[in-house]
Amino acid sequence: MPVDERSRDNLPDNPLPDAIRVALIVTRILDEWSHEQMRAREGKKLVEGDDLTVRFVSNPETTVLQKLWWFRRGNEVSGQQWRDVLGVLKVKADRLDYDYLKHWAAKLAVSDLLEKALDDAGIDPSTPQASDAEGD
Repeated sequence: MPVDERSRDNLPDNPLPDAIRVALIVTRILDEWSHEQMRAREGKKLVEGDDLTVRFVSNPETTVLQKLWWFRRGNEVSGQQWRDVLGVLKVKADRLDYDYLKHWAAKLAVSDLLEKALDDAGIDPSTPQASDAEGD
Protein backbone atom coordinates (compact mmCIF):
# COMPACT_ATOMS: atom_id res chain seq x y z
CA MET A 1 0.00 0.00 0.00
CA PRO A 2 1.48 3.41 -0.90
CA VAL A 3 2.47 5.59 2.05
CA ASP A 4 -0.03 8.34 1.16
CA GLU A 5 -2.90 5.85 1.56
CA ARG A 6 -1.94 5.07 5.14
CA SER A 7 -3.27 7.05 8.04
CA ARG A 8 -0.94 8.15 10.81
CA ASP A 9 -2.28 5.35 12.99
CA ASN A 10 -1.48 2.72 10.36
CA LEU A 11 2.17 3.61 9.82
CA PRO A 12 4.39 0.56 10.19
CA ASP A 13 5.73 0.11 13.71
CA ASN A 14 9.47 -0.03 13.10
CA PRO A 15 10.65 0.75 9.57
CA LEU A 16 10.86 4.51 10.13
CA PRO A 17 13.24 6.13 12.58
CA ASP A 18 11.51 7.95 15.45
CA ALA A 19 12.60 11.37 14.15
CA ILE A 20 10.88 10.72 10.82
CA ARG A 21 7.73 9.42 12.53
CA VAL A 22 7.60 12.57 14.68
CA ALA A 23 8.19 14.75 11.61
CA LEU A 24 5.30 13.03 9.79
CA ILE A 25 2.97 13.59 12.75
CA VAL A 26 4.00 17.25 13.09
CA THR A 27 3.58 17.77 9.35
CA ARG A 28 0.09 16.27 9.50
CA ILE A 29 -0.91 18.54 12.41
CA LEU A 30 0.45 21.64 10.67
CA ASP A 31 -1.32 20.67 7.45
CA GLU A 32 -4.56 20.24 9.39
CA TRP A 33 -3.95 23.66 11.00
CA SER A 34 -3.40 25.27 7.58
CA HIS A 35 -6.71 23.89 6.36
CA GLU A 36 -8.41 25.09 9.53
CA GLN A 37 -7.03 28.60 9.06
CA MET A 38 -8.55 28.76 5.58
CA ARG A 39 -11.87 27.38 6.82
CA ALA A 40 -12.08 29.78 9.77
CA ARG A 41 -11.28 32.98 7.90
CA GLU A 42 -13.92 35.68 7.77
CA GLY A 43 -15.03 37.65 4.73
CA LYS A 44 -15.12 41.41 5.34
CA LYS A 45 -16.86 43.73 2.91
CA LEU A 46 -14.77 46.75 1.99
CA VAL A 47 -15.57 49.71 -0.18
CA GLU A 48 -12.71 50.69 -2.47
CA GLY A 49 -13.69 53.74 -4.48
CA ASP A 50 -16.92 52.79 -6.21
CA ASP A 51 -16.31 49.06 -5.80
CA LEU A 52 -17.47 46.79 -3.03
CA THR A 53 -15.00 43.96 -2.48
CA VAL A 54 -14.64 41.14 0.01
CA ARG A 55 -11.33 40.50 1.73
CA PHE A 56 -10.71 37.46 3.85
CA VAL A 57 -9.09 37.90 7.25
CA SER A 58 -8.24 35.57 10.09
CA ASN A 59 -10.73 35.32 12.89
CA PRO A 60 -9.41 36.46 16.31
CA GLU A 61 -8.93 32.90 17.58
CA THR A 62 -6.78 31.98 14.59
CA THR A 63 -4.73 35.15 15.03
CA VAL A 64 -4.08 34.36 18.70
CA LEU A 65 -3.13 30.75 17.98
CA GLN A 66 -0.87 31.63 15.06
CA LYS A 67 0.94 34.28 17.09
CA LEU A 68 1.37 31.88 20.02
CA TRP A 69 2.78 29.27 17.62
CA TRP A 70 5.27 31.78 16.16
CA PHE A 71 6.13 33.02 19.66
CA ARG A 72 6.99 29.45 20.66
CA ARG A 73 9.00 28.85 17.46
CA GLY A 74 10.93 32.08 18.10
CA ASN A 75 12.16 30.85 21.49
CA GLU A 76 9.47 32.92 23.25
CA VAL A 77 11.41 36.18 23.01
CA SER A 78 9.28 38.31 20.66
CA GLY A 79 7.67 41.02 22.76
CA GLN A 80 5.68 42.14 19.72
CA GLN A 81 4.05 38.72 19.21
CA TRP A 82 3.16 38.55 22.91
CA ARG A 83 1.73 42.09 22.96
CA ASP A 84 -0.32 41.28 19.87
CA VAL A 85 -1.74 38.16 21.55
CA LEU A 86 -2.66 40.10 24.69
CA GLY A 87 -4.20 42.89 22.62
CA VAL A 88 -6.45 40.55 20.65
CA LEU A 89 -7.46 38.69 23.80
CA LYS A 90 -8.36 41.89 25.64
CA VAL A 91 -10.26 43.50 22.78
CA LYS A 92 -12.18 40.36 21.77
CA ALA A 93 -12.52 38.71 25.23
CA ASP A 94 -16.31 38.62 25.25
CA ARG A 95 -16.52 37.20 21.70
CA LEU A 96 -13.85 34.49 21.67
CA ASP A 97 -14.57 30.78 21.36
CA TYR A 98 -12.50 29.50 24.28
CA ASP A 99 -13.22 25.83 23.53
CA TYR A 100 -11.83 26.34 20.02
CA LEU A 101 -8.76 28.12 21.43
CA LYS A 102 -8.09 25.33 23.91
CA HIS A 103 -8.62 22.59 21.32
CA TRP A 104 -6.18 24.05 18.81
CA ALA A 105 -3.70 25.21 21.45
CA ALA A 106 -3.39 21.58 22.56
CA LYS A 107 -2.86 20.38 18.97
CA LEU A 108 -0.26 23.09 18.33
CA ALA A 109 1.48 22.44 21.68
CA VAL A 110 0.91 25.99 22.95
CA SER A 111 -1.64 25.30 25.72
CA ASP A 112 0.74 26.59 28.38
CA LEU A 113 1.24 29.83 26.44
CA LEU A 114 -2.51 30.27 25.97
CA GLU A 115 -3.09 29.83 29.71
CA LYS A 116 -0.35 32.36 30.51
CA ALA A 117 -1.69 34.84 27.94
CA LEU A 118 -5.22 34.57 29.31
CA ASP A 119 -3.85 35.12 32.81
CA ASP A 120 -1.66 38.07 31.71
CA ALA A 121 -4.68 39.60 29.94
CA GLY A 122 -6.80 39.17 33.07
CA ILE A 123 -9.25 36.86 31.34
CA ASP A 124 -11.12 34.03 32.98
CA PRO A 125 -12.50 32.05 30.03
CA SER A 126 -15.36 30.76 32.14
CA THR A 127 -16.67 34.36 32.49
CA PRO A 128 -15.35 36.23 29.40
CA GLN A 129 -17.93 39.02 29.58
CA ALA A 130 -16.45 40.06 32.93
CA SER A 131 -13.09 40.44 31.17
CA ASP A 132 -14.16 42.97 28.55
CA ALA A 133 -11.12 45.21 28.29
CA GLU A 134 -12.85 48.43 27.22
CA GLY A 135 -11.94 50.06 30.52
CA ASP A 136 -8.27 49.05 30.35
